[in-house]
Amino acid sequence: MNNDAHLIQQILTGDSRALEQLIRKHQASVYSQSLYWMRNPEDAREVVQDVFLKAYQNLASLRRPERFEAWLRQIARNECRNRLRNRQPGARPLTREEPAIDQSAEARLIRDETIGRAISAIDRLPALERDLLKSRYLDEIPYADLQKIHGLSYKALTMRILRAKRKVRTQLERNFADFQVTPDEDAISPAAVPYPTSKHPQKGEPAMPHTPFEFTAPYAAKKDGKFGYIDKNGEMIIPPQFERALGFVEGLGRVGIGDKQGYIDETGKFVIPLKFDEAHPFSEGLAGARIGERFGFIDKSGAFAVPPRYVQVEHFSEGIAAVMENGKWGYINRMGDTIAEPQFTTCWPFSDGVAPVMGDRNCGYIDKNGKPIYLWNTGSQ
Repeated sequence: MNNDAHLIQQILTGDSRALEQLIRKHQASVYSQSLYWMRNPEDAREVVQDVFLKAYQNLASLRRPERFEAWLRQIARNECRNRLRNRQPGARPLTREEPAIDQSAEARLIRDETIGRAISAIDRLPALERDLLKSRYLDEIPYADLQKIHGLSYKALTMRILRAKRKVRTQLERNFADFQVTPDEDAISPAAVPYPTSKHPQKGEPAMPHTPFEFTAPYAAKKDGKFGYIDKNGEMIIPPQFERALGFVEGLGRVGIGDKQGYIDETGKFVIPLKFDEAHPFSEGLAGARIGERFGFIDKSGAFAVPPRYVQVEHFSEGIAAVMENGKWGYINRMGDTIAEPQFTTCWPFSDGVAPVMGDRNCGYIDKNGKPIYLWNTGSQ
């Protein structure tokens, strides 16, 4: 019997101290999940209070006490969604699937259709694989938490997720007779997840293609094992010739051949040659790019506007980007000046002048000067 199951058994016999232990154990995790959705610390605290009350009231109905943590996160997610539905029009959760700018009608159609097909394919998976994919990519439960929930080693967990993703990809590819429209083919690239999601990122960690960028026509499409580009009517206008490809963002499409990546224009002509080991889409005129082991930011001439000196970088938002050094995230401006020293375990892009951040022992918001607006002590160790 795991610790949660043991505590639940004690709670059901009337042990109030066991209830306190269970709340203390999980309150930081529920708070961070709630803050992610609600974007407001006060709202997040209210969610935490209601979540634990509902969990206590329904504890006797929990059939598998060893899966209490997954059950609790489901309650938290439902509570957040219910509150967001009742908000004033215009209020929106912080979601990693949302683009940073309004999508065109064509992009929305392709995105919604792709997501719908993916979810349908996931629903046809065996129970464990279905649960793992939805927990990881819809609930955004960290790998460390999934290991505890399912009692799997990191290697076993990642292999199961990768195997499930391959099944989904195979099913999706069968849905396209001639080619597969794909906004991002980087199935296991860190660039596919623009926001840091793990307290301890692992090299090679499988990632689903969540992206904040608006991909516009031409769209990346795969045919006969190679990537080309199609227009909004589905006509192939740039012949399949690339081993890797991303849809167009800010007028440029990122492509790859062999171990190198570069950018083409809408005619298929190289604007920035194949010289980077890894390259991200452009955002606010700059794109994260790696040569060797370090990332910097390039402009649309392909020159480094910010020298490559970071372990990982994220896209620019409101003139500020998150960067990683020594296992911690901080923020820089477009000139490469430090806005906030690397100190956070998790961080998000700026929106309306603030960015949500999490440290080892606290979480909250910072402003564009790197000053904390509100930091709440989670009590985590």
